[in-house]
Amino acid sequence: MKRFMGPLVAMVVLAAGPRAIAASGLTVAAASSLTDALQASERLYDRARRSPSVTFAFGASNQLERQIEAGAPVDVFASASDTEMDRLEHLGRLSPGTRRPLARNTLVLVVPAASKVTWRAWTDLKRPDPIRRVALGAPGVPAGDYARQTLRHLGVRLGDREVPGENVRQVLAYVARGEVDAGFVFRTDAQSPAAHGVRVLAVVPDSWHAPIRYPIAVLRGPHEAAAKDYVAFLTGRKGQAILRRYGFQTAR
Repeated sequence: MKRFMGPLVAMVVLAAGPRAIAASGLTVAAASSLTDALQASERLYDRARRSPSVTFAFGASNQLERQIEAGAPVDVFASASDTEMDRLEHLGRLSPGTRRPLARNTLVLVVPAASKVTWRAWTDLKRPDPIRRVALGAPGVPAGDYARQTLRHLGVRLGDREVPGENVRQVLAYVARGEVDAGFVFRTDAQSPAAHGVRVLAVVPDSWHAPIRYPIAVLRGPHEAAAKDYVAFLTGRKGQAILRRYGFQTAR
C-alpha cells in the first residue's frame, strides 16, 4: 500500500507479523504531522530507487513508540520529538548509528477561518473570553507537550477549557469544524490540505518551548539495509527539498 492509512488500519499493520511486512515492503511509523511530506517523498523515492513499497503508519509519536516498544514490526521510525526516540535508543531497538535529524518545525495557534476573535496578546488566553475552548494534543503527544510548555511560560492555566486530541491532526480537525475556539498545531499542519477552514492566529516563539526536532532512525530487524537507504534518501538533498516544500525547516 502506497498511501496514507487511517489510525485503525495503521494499528492493524503494526500488529501484523513479519510475513505481512515482507509482503508489503518497508513499514514506516511516523508522526502525523509528517503525513503529507512523507507521502510525497515516497512517490519520488519509489521512482528513483524502484524499491519495495513503503507502508505508512501515521499517528501520535508517543503512541507509535509504545507500539514499537511492544514489538510492532516497524522498519523506520520518525517522531516529532527526541523523547520517543531516546526511549527506543535506550532500549536498544535502534539499529546502531542510524539515528539522524530529519526536520524542524514551529508551533502556531490556529482558529476557525470564520472566527471573529480579536487577538491583542498571548495573555488573552488567560481569559475565557474571547477564546473559551482550546484544543491541544493529549499529555505525551509532542505537539501537546510543546503547547503545555508554552502555556507554562505564559502562566496560563486552561483547566476545563482544554480539549485534548489524540494527535495534532485531530486537533486541527477540531478547529476546522469549529468545535473549539482555537488549537495548537505545527505550522506545517496549518499549511496542509487538511487545514482548509482554519487560519493562523499567532506564531509561538521558539524560546517558549523545547526545540521542535524530528529525529528518524532505522529499527533493528530483517530490512535494515533497505531501511537505511530510505532514511538516507529522506535526509539527503531530494528528501530535504520535499520536506521544505511542505513547510518543514531543514534539520541542520
